[in-house]
Amino acid sequence: MVTRSKATKIYHWRREIRRLPAPDVQWRWSDVVAPGDGDGDGRVARRAAYAVRDLLVKDEATGEYATTRRLDEYMRETYSMPLNGDALTGGESNAPSNSGFAG
Repeated sequence: MVTRSKATKIYHWRREIRRLPAPDVQWRWSDVVAPGDGDGDGRVARRAAYAVRDLLVKDEATGEYATTRRLDEYMRETYSMPLNGDALTGGESNAPSNSGFAG
């Protein structure tokens, strides 16, 4: 469930959050999340990732993360912005895409 407080944070960071990988893709935090906010390297701003951290799942065995289907559905339903994985490729997509990581 996305609380009102969480919804406000997602709204503020929605353009960054949409760049997270699709739910079926596992990723390392340092590959997707920038150490700062807005450093221009193509990764998601750290504060945006922390805003949705409870909607991410960490595999304790590998240390890799995955986004939850709930976050992807929320972004689609509320903002028509599916998670597109741009942070993994270092790109910036102008059109919403659900292609995930293509690499």
